Amino acid sequence: MPLPPALFVALATGSVPPPDPTEQLVAHRRAQLQAHQALGLTALGGLALAGVAGGLLNAQRDAGAPLSATSGLEIAHRGLSLATGAVYVGAAGLAIFAPADPTPSAFAGLDSVQVHKGLALVHGAALVSTVALGLLAANSDPALRGYHRAAGFATFGLLAASAGILALDF
Repeated sequence: MPLPPALFVALATGSVPPPDPTEQLVAHRRAQLQAHQALGLTALGGLALAGVAGGLLNAQRDAGAPLSATSGLEIAHRGLSLATGAVYVGAAGLAIFAPADPTPSAFAGLDSVQVHKGLALVHGAALVSTVALGLLAANSDPALRGYHRAAGFATFGLLAASAGILALDF
């Protein structure tokens, strides 16, 4: 393998040439999207845990347990939901503000990243509706609990599909 010309310039002049800006941008983008992936999977896990706590909470309430008996589960469900929402917003921010890919795509047509972005719009809206229905069910209309649960399942499925579409492609 031949030595890069930059090495000869560095040896001859005693200075290292500045790094390639495109390489720096690609490295920054890669790091930001890897953090997005980690936070997205963390949000998926948090959503699952919040769903388990919410399911247990509903089961106890449906069985007629007094509010004092379910307060621990309610705190857990709300805390997990809040943490999941914060992680989700962080993951979304990393993806939205990632630098554009400076390299041209070799693929013309619909690819897994475009499907992932489309699903992100839908699971983002589903998460907002899950939160809104949860707040309404908790504070004013307990009859909305079933809709809140259904929205939560839909959100989890959409988020899992969004992650899975990339995992299966790469």
